[in-house]
Amino acid sequence: MSCSIILPNLINFINNDNNNIFEKNNEIQKQQQQQQQQQQQQQEENKSNQVNNILNSILESKFTSLNPKLKIQETSSQYQIKALIPSNFNKEEISVNVKNNRLIISAFKEIKFENQEKTKLTKFEKYQKTINVSNKNLDFSSIKAQFKDNNLTITILKQSFEKEIKINIE
Repeated sequence: MSCSIILPNLINFINNDNNNIFEKNNEIQKQQQQQQQQQQQQQEENKSNQVNNILNSILESKFTSLNPKLKIQETSSQYQIKALIPSNFNKEEISVNVKNNRLIISAFKEIKFENQEKTKLTKFEKYQKTINVSNKNLDFSSIKAQFKDNNLTITILKQSFEKEIKINIE
């Protein structure tokens, strides 16, 4: 056989073999990427499950409902808002604010404790109710709040437009 016949055949064989090697290498890389993605998904699911377990254990503990119960009464001169605050909050943890024509009743508590495995944990409790007061004629400087036996009573006087006000002209 002549060299001119063997050499091109050998080159074709090497090229074909190289292509097969590249294809197999690409397949292996794809498989490795898929395995890594599956591992990452499994890790994310495990983290999510751990977070859910922690949240469930907190919720199943002595956790009170944080959905505030409100009663709003209107008289000719004022509004009175009564909110039943969960018993786990005390007066110092409650705040009443007016911001952007909204009356905000909120309470916040941070409790630090150790579980059975001696892991230090922090439990946060938050209570909040927002009432839109933009369409009411209220005297926000008159707001008074009282807290007794888990009942928060907020009194807001209505603005009186019946008084005559003299305006000086400059």
